[in-house]
Amino acid sequence: MTTGTRFFCHFVFGAALLAGCGSAATPEAPSARIAAICDGSSGVRLAVVVAGGGPTLPGFAMLGENGLSFLLVDGSCNAWILTTPNDPLRTLVLSHEREQRLASQLRLSSEWKTLQGPHVGACADAPGIIYRFDSSHISGSECGLSPGDPLQDLNTAFSAQIVELAAAATAVSGDMRYLLLPDLGKVDGVARTSVPWPLDVPAESIALTQDQAFQYTAGGSLRATGLDASRLRAIRATVLNGSAGDGSVNAFTYVVSTNGNVYQLFARDSVPFEMDNGLLPAEIL
Repeated sequence: MTTGTRFFCHFVFGAALLAGCGSAATPEAPSARIAAICDGSSGVRLAVVVAGGGPTLPGFAMLGENGLSFLLVDGSCNAWILTTPNDPLRTLVLSHEREQRLASQLRLSSEWKTLQGPHVGACADAPGIIYRFDSSHISGSECGLSPGDPLQDLNTAFSAQIVELAAAATAVSGDMRYLLLPDLGKVDGVARTSVPWPLDVPAESIALTQDQAFQYTAGGSLRATGLDASRLRAIRATVLNGSAGDGSVNAFTYVVSTNGNVYQLFARDSVPFEMDNGLLPAEIL
């Protein structure tokens, strides 16, 4: 896939799912022979990604640039689950029973690729969804599908499975991707709690300007490793548990530099298959 095609898949995902990020197909009848997900291979065997939709602000765009939610499973039964862009990435090794249940619920079979779409929904600015199993693809809208569209049943099954798997999984450690954006100012009457900027690099040297923030393109985040990643993960936990922030459900944390400047920190977990720029390779989908 060319760089231009990868750009299109990441930035116009909702349309790309219907037009060119994978061949269209629909799930087959439940009577079809269910295939095994875990074949011992090292690559991603099953990928389900919800992404795209209407315009969004730059920090939020970075959190969801690999998907607003997703499930990735490799051939050794290692699974990675993201339920929402605000949540930690979670992982587990599928038991044989979980593998069979997942394959059955998603109706995986060698005949999956022979059943054609399209699956166009009626929701304005809704995200798209793409399913890939081995070399077979199904893609379409996440909502607003016509009554009786078989993709709706598949979407419902995926929604249930991702919640079930996330509940059994544990949060990942490892690298993080992040952006530091200028704070747009305190809202009158809204109390907020900031936390100190934790990294040795000065916040002012890496923070985007407001213009740069609105020109952000996918793959432009910063990478934190080792102790820096642990520090950012600890800061993210403060807004998730309500000990920092402004009392609302934000995807960012207010941080204050040693110079007293306040910024918005957006941070997400890295996915094991990411490229150096933080994006998943096109072949994953």
